[in-house]
Amino acid sequence: MSEQLIKINKKMGAIKMQFSEWTKKLGQQCWSDPDTHTTFCGKPQLGNNYADLIKDEFKTPCKTCLDIIDARYVDTNKLENNLKKAGLNVIVFD
Repeated sequence: MSEQLIKINKKMGAIKMQFSEWTKKLGQQCWSDPDTHTTFCGKPQLGNNYADLIKDEFKTPCKTCLDIIDARYVDTNKLENNLKKAGLNVIVFD
């Protein structure tokens, strides 16, 4: 077995990247990596962020951003099996 150790949190149901919501004044809702100044769909984060001021029912989520976020989720059961097949030590915790 490899000396590399991988930890998987089962409560999350997935390993996911961190992302930030960016909502414009008219409710257009996008998401971004917190370390960048553009959203996943490529729109610049200009002006004010109204994410905390506009209620969810008045927001229009960006389909492109949602597709990218969805693609970054990984099924932990499949991940655990694949890592073990690759000879890596895996610790699964709740």
